Amino acid sequence: MIAGYPNGDVSLGLPRHQITVAAARGPSALAAEISRRLLPGYERDLVIVRQRQTRAAAERVGRAQLIARLVETLPGARVEEHDRRASVHWYGDGVSCTISTYGDGGSCRIEMNGIRSNTAERYGISKCRCPSIRSPVMTEISAEAWTTTVGLWVHYGQAYLIDDIDDAEGPADLTDDHPEHPVGIIRVGDDYAFLVTGTHTGTVSFSIAVAASEPAADLDGYEDVVEVSFESEGGSVSLHEWGGGNVHEIPELPAGPGWYRLRYHAAGMDHGHEGNEDGPAPDRYLLQIWPAGESDPVVVKSTSSMHRYWMTAG
Repeated sequence: MIAGYPNGDVSLGLPRHQITVAAARGPSALAAEISRRLLPGYERDLVIVRQRQTRAAAERVGRAQLIARLVETLPGARVEEHDRRASVHWYGDGVSCTISTYGDGGSCRIEMNGIRSNTAERYGISKCRCPSIRSPVMTEISAEAWTTTVGLWVHYGQAYLIDDIDDAEGPADLTDDHPEHPVGIIRVGDDYAFLVTGTHTGTVSFSIAVAASEPAADLDGYEDVVEVSFESEGGSVSLHEWGGGNVHEIPELPAGPGWYRLRYHAAGMDHGHEGNEDGPAPDRYLLQIWPAGESDPVVVKSTSSMHRYWMTAG
């Protein structure tokens, strides 16, 4: 017998609950085994699923309110809805504009093409991709990397980078490493990357850097550094915590849908694995993302015992 969850990514990272009971034992025995072995864990995780559904519904309301105001301001605008984000596309007077909002609509990303330099300056838009008169303008990602650091809550030593597409499912269990070029601490699935941490349960410092071209690896600041290729169908990704935790939004990727390189840095994994109940988790992480063609996974640097363990964990 299997206890199922509602469709969608609301069950991301939660275990599958199932038991085996011989039908010959009769209805009473079946009911007793369901109550004793199946329902306790399933009902606990179902609470998490309901919390995720409530939060997602509230976020949809916030996005809808922002989109309604934008459509009222920009007559003729076209709206594009996604699972966790929405975009408004508008064209007029030779200028095209896309406004994308994430989560609850509390922030947005604006991209404009065909805008003249003096107009950009008037609206306070200073980061242009090139100095030409009619250059594309992006408010968040330019030639320099977009960076942020978050407190990432992990459980079972894992978190997930997930492609922002409507049918993204994320991992149901530990994802297999690359069979010929294992890197251990990051594993790629169809629409996600599975990220391993040293800390089993707690909040780790996690930095993300998105760049238009390959950034330099921080080999001095981190003990373990690996690279993998990742294909984004949606052109944007987000960082998910285990079991209904926060979803950390990341601006749309600089080259849109296509192949990207993920360089995962880790420091203090051994200390994180040992645990630190008296303070914050001792391990920290950096994930660099930039456009690059598909290529084999690579171990750039390996120092910790935890990384050596995950290299052989399959």
